[in-house]
Amino acid sequence: MLFTAVIYHPVFAQCSFSFNATQAQIKQANQEDTTSTILKFPSVNGMKASYTVAANPDMGTKINYYAMNGDGYKFTLPQTGIIAYEYQFKVPTSVISGNGNIVFLPTTGAGDGENQAPFVVMVTYANNFDTTKGQNQIGVGVYNSNVSGGMMGQAFDVTVTPTGYQRLGVYINQDTKQVGVIFNGVNAGYIGIASTKPVNYYFAMNLGQYAIPVGNSVIGQEISQELILDKSQLQFKYPVGTKDICGAVL
Repeated sequence: MLFTAVIYHPVFAQCSFSFNATQAQIKQANQEDTTSTILKFPSVNGMKASYTVAANPDMGTKINYYAMNGDGYKFTLPQTGIIAYEYQFKVPTSVISGNGNIVFLPTTGAGDGENQAPFVVMVTYANNFDTTKGQNQIGVGVYNSNVSGGMMGQAFDVTVTPTGYQRLGVYINQDTKQVGVIFNGVNAGYIGIASTKPVNYYFAMNLGQYAIPVGNSVIGQEISQELILDKSQLQFKYPVGTKDICGAVL
């Protein structure tokens, strides 16, 4: 009798990503940064990375936390239609007082585009980054080599929500190279067009804390970033036919 080996991918398999990089791998990947303390997030649970704010009063020291995949894994993406993924963030809903700040520097979804050109969707968070502006915002930028500064995008004010989280949806139109955003349930539409479309994709998370003085009200708060990929966990309404990043139709 002859038996044919078949590789079976169960339909219930979840679309997920492993932030399994070690402290040594994270430090190696960021060895050019000589101005910050480079650390792995203290807590990495599945696709969620978090830490609890502690005093860091030294104005000359910046703490950078990272989460990344240590195996160099990338998703192979559908090349037509729209694909989507989401983030959930736990961040302060008020501006940090004094001179301290907390920022994402940035959190990214990125990959190799056509002809090996880079494709990057960059998510930034800025709380009191410029002490003269009182900003507490989450921004999304799309890399485009043909525009001034190389980025197109939009910023959104952090608000108090029923869940206590800020939720961000990103959808990529592979046919038009446009990137759209849904923030806390409000669809902002396409906020940028990339100079290429992604062939594959990976994710990395980063957070920076600078000069939080003793007694600041943000001390003790949990700051977290969570990546949501699987169609069963995506919450927002996307254009008809949209797929999750693994190719399953929503």
